[in-house]
Amino acid sequence: MIISPQEIQKLLEEKNYISPWLSYNEFRGEQFAGIATQKIFLKKNQGLFSQGIPNPYIYLIESGRIRMESVDSDGEENCVYIAGKGCLIGEESAVNGILNYLTATAILDCTLIRMRYEAFLQAISSNTELCNQVMHHLTYKAQVFCSQRQYFSKSATARVAITLLFLCARYGERNGDTFWINMRFTHDEVAKLTGLNRVTVSKLFKTLEENGIIEKKGGYFHVKDMEWLIAPIAN
Repeated sequence: MIISPQEIQKLLEEKNYISPWLSYNEFRGEQFAGIATQKIFLKKNQGLFSQGIPNPYIYLIESGRIRMESVDSDGEENCVYIAGKGCLIGEESAVNGILNYLTATAILDCTLIRMRYEAFLQAISSNTELCNQVMHHLTYKAQVFCSQRQYFSKSATARVAITLLFLCARYGERNGDTFWINMRFTHDEVAKLTGLNRVTVSKLFKTLEENGIIEKKGGYFHVKDMEWLIAPIAN
């Protein structure tokens, strides 16, 4: 029986499921205080940058959440990861001098620190610890990309179960026989991450609640049957 977020995380990683919910709290504004930066404020659903557009900036999220997604030739949006407080975004294209390959949209009201690539490079080149953190950040994002093929091969129910496990590992806390997910999220966020439509996700959540797998209290989800969630990846 899995009893801690750390054990859930270990099991997921052993099965090559890497959480697309990024929230490191690794990076802080003061780490970039010595270079030219600018505060940026986004409202919920406001875009930050778009796929296929040049991007000279790197952003540090101070508050809120940003959805990072790709848009295919048919206009279909595919969420790659969701970045929260302490995450860097935009560095992949800015550092390489290529066009954005993802679109960034605010899920909640957000505060970000914006810096040009040259200033960002100056900050990390003079700070070995910060440079190592950036490398870890980029490596984790690469792992998220690599794990998605296996994730999307699963059934709709399994994808929702795995997504709940991701949330338990990142934001979960055991409380007696239940597991609390201490972060509010929407069916729409889950739908975009799982590649399902919102109606399907809402129906699956309703079924899980009716069967006593999860319950919602005060806007937060509690997992009551962890073994059921683990079953799709246990073997």
